[in-house]
Amino acid sequence: MVDFRDRVAAALRARISPKGGVAIKKLANGIGRSAETIRLWLNGDTAIKVEDLAAVARYLKDPTLVAEIFRDLDAATVRKRFLWFTDRGFCNDAPAGHAEFVRRHLGLSPLLPGDGAVYALRNLGWVELTASGTAARLRYHAKGIKRGAAEAARGWLLDHADRIFSLSRAVLVGFEWVEAAELSVARIVAELDLAAPPSAVPLCRSERKPLDLLPSRLGEVLRAWRHAPDDAEAAAHAVRLGGRFSIFAADDAGSVICHRLGQIMRMPRRECEGANLLTWSDPPYAAELRRAVLEAREDGPTHREVRGPIFGPPRHFNRLALPVGDNIVTVTELRRN
Repeated sequence: MVDFRDRVAAALRARISPKGGVAIKKLANGIGRSAETIRLWLNGDTAIKVEDLAAVARYLKDPTLVAEIFRDLDAATVRKRFLWFTDRGFCNDAPAGHAEFVRRHLGLSPLLPGDGAVYALRNLGWVELTASGTAARLRYHAKGIKRGAAEAARGWLLDHADRIFSLSRAVLVGFEWVEAAELSVARIVAELDLAAPPSAVPLCRSERKPLDLLPSRLGEVLRAWRHAPDDAEAAAHAVRLGGRFSIFAADDAGSVICHRLGQIMRMPRRECEGANLLTWSDPPYAAELRRAVLEAREDGPTHREVRGPIFGPPRHFNRLALPVGDNIVTVTELRRN
């Protein structure tokens, strides 16, 4: 089995001083990592995350870095992910392929001629995405694209921007495909905004705050968690926030599943519980919450102040997110102002 840490170390040593032209401290500052972390990568002592490798390649402006490291990786071993962004703003996995999903969704016979994927692009206004490793490819119809699909695709791209190194798109204009490769996420987002301008509805806004600025009741929950993580739920009930205690699971691929919603959360329970957040019918809030859960999984306890429309009505609250066992739990407290 190939140990890619050795390949990463060799590739970086060839590009960083004294062999290369970039100093360790300069690279560390450029990608937001410590100089010690860079040294660990150079020595092969620790594995590099995909998003960090992409950040290094972007900083060095060296598209050959990733290809050099994964030069003999069989493409079949890289799992492709097929996604549809629908006119209702949903993100749907299509494990058997884009065309199969459309046929199944619309109840079409598999014997019916024609490309189901192109039908969805042209007539339903959906956006198609294929992701494989650090590469992604987007397809949509120039005039038929729906706003909900464009906004869902836009949110997904922005949420995965630090993991996408190679991005291409194909736009169906009439019966011809107009293709472009090696694009930035910002470029694609701008194209989607032009093709289907975003709605004027205010988006959910979220600001990370220091833990010492937690409201008093959330502070009690944090203190209990620090004593024993499993005590967090009991502490939430003790300060009358048990009805706002929710449980989520996240994996290394960035998927976040809602296991349980707080009992008094004003959200569509049947839609939300047991579902991937990217399938929720409020994509902006789902994207914000997903980022918060992944943030807590990576950084530990986090505190955010959130305001904006959540499944319709405006909300303003503080949220504490905590890792507990293999899950991430959140507790929210409404603001009165």
